[in-house]
Amino acid sequence: MEAKRISNFLFELTCDDYEQYRPVMDAYLRTAISNVGCSCVQNGYIRGRNNDWYLEDPPVCVVHVPANDKGRHGSVGVSAANMLTPEILSTAGMPDELGHIFPYLTADGINDEGLCININVVNYGELGKPVPRDPEKMVSPTLVPRLVLDSCGTIEEAVALIGSLDLGTVGTFCEAHYMISGKQSAADDTFNTVVVELIPDENMHYGLNVIDYNKGEFVDNKPVMTNFHLTGFDGTLASATKRPMGYERWQLLHRHFAQGNSPRGMLDLMRKVYYTNAYDLTSDNFWYSDLCFNDLTKDDFGPANLQGDAKNGGKFAERIEHVMEMYAENKPNKALWQTVYTTVYDCKNKQLYVTPLEARMSFRFGLEAE
Repeated sequence: MEAKRISNFLFELTCDDYEQYRPVMDAYLRTAISNVGCSCVQNGYIRGRNNDWYLEDPPVCVVHVPANDKGRHGSVGVSAANMLTPEILSTAGMPDELGHIFPYLTADGINDEGLCININVVNYGELGKPVPRDPEKMVSPTLVPRLVLDSCGTIEEAVALIGSLDLGTVGTFCEAHYMISGKQSAADDTFNTVVVELIPDENMHYGLNVIDYNKGEFVDNKPVMTNFHLTGFDGTLASATKRPMGYERWQLLHRHFAQGNSPRGMLDLMRKVYYTNAYDLTSDNFWYSDLCFNDLTKDDFGPANLQGDAKNGGKFAERIEHVMEMYAENKPNKALWQTVYTTVYDCKNKQLYVTPLEARMSFRFGLEAE
């Protein structure tokens, strides 16, 4: 199995025989820190999505999966391949041919029914850490995009599948929510967009809440999702959960939502929330929540508080100075982030556009490799 190099940091791979590796990936993803995304928006048939991660040069891998005679749907998506290192692979007992596991690292994709899905993380510190009902049968939320793309043709089927899984956390620190677009059901081919959120119940087991575009349940009916729960959110900071990471990104995507009504327009919209903008003090809606939450090198700072530690005082100035110094010195560390890739999906025409590493050039892909 050989990957085709599209550019310096973009590769393309067709994967077929990978189901046998699911038990390995199930075990690995229960504890792995997963790169599963940050910002997304759906405007009609057009989906935009940024996947953000540490400031490094990871490869981005477009993964094609062909349909088969067992009922698996064909699909194309992007694998969060930068979470894999030689050290992780050697200790996790992974196969030598990475192509067999890349499908299970799919962070966003679209299948041959036009069903599009992506996963974004949410910090579980907001509601407490959920626990699986049966640890032996726990499924990592990171696997959900692949399971949905392979076996679901409608939103109704996808929601039912997610609800049937005994889901745990994403790695050791996050929970998840999903944006899904496509036909509503087998009986209703109306195009719709929903966000499916994993909300812990009184026993700290996951339950589902579905936010439905066709029912007018998004703020101003604009499907925008970043890294905080949309359940109970009305667009105001006061209604957001305790750690509303990405609130400024949500504001920008919501404010400029109309721009994303075409693939080119959507790419320009997603550029407004390229993650390096978090370090630009002059940027529109300075990204207080992201800059503070992702400064992982200063334990004494404690959790950021948008409502309390305002821009003009407290330790906020220290955070800015500390991160900007490291950014200027180009020190490799986990306090500095970038947008690893941007994807734009045309759900009507089942096409994918990928832009790696905040570049100016994007590449187009269909369901099958050319």
